[in-house]
Amino acid sequence: MPYNLIIYGPPLSGKSTQAELLTKRFDLKHVNIGELLRKRANTPDEFGTALTATLAAGHLAPSELVAELVGEEIRKLKQDEGIVFGGGGGRKREEAEALDLLMASYGRSVVAIELTLPQEEIARRAEKRTRAEDSKVARRLAIYHKETSKALDYFRSQGRLITVDGQGTIEEVHQRIVDALKGYS
Repeated sequence: MPYNLIIYGPPLSGKSTQAELLTKRFDLKHVNIGELLRKRANTPDEFGTALTATLAAGHLAPSELVAELVGEEIRKLKQDEGIVFGGGGGRKREEAEALDLLMASYGRSVVAIELTLPQEEIARRAEKRTRAEDSKVARRLAIYHKETSKALDYFRSQGRLITVDGQGTIEEVHQRIVDALKGYS
């Protein structure tokens, strides 16, 4: 059975980078929820305009929209094709539960991967970004701690959460993930 993964981590933890590497290594389909949301935000209608403002302010997209976009991607999968969700999505507990139920309805089980980073490392990585991003990173980090911890608790209670140290080189972090996944094949 192919892997079906969702990657969690604070801002700047490398979620999208690791999702891309896992996509290549295990021949998975990568769904970047953030990209799907940005694409939807660019739709020239009232909802797209409102979503643009929500995302620009650093807030989470409505759960119903995330579930709809994710559902569309899951329905496109072939039976022998795995998927990795990176770059946002499933951040709230109800989104994680909805994703899990949707995947289960297709006979699939999701394993969540949590990339951890200490505050100092997040700050160091943020320094490499533009100053305009500082307030957005701080807001996203607050949301991560408030909302995403509940989604992580859900997967932890199901016995399907892998916690990986996100410090080190991209390759080191990737190898830690691959090693941890060996227990889920």
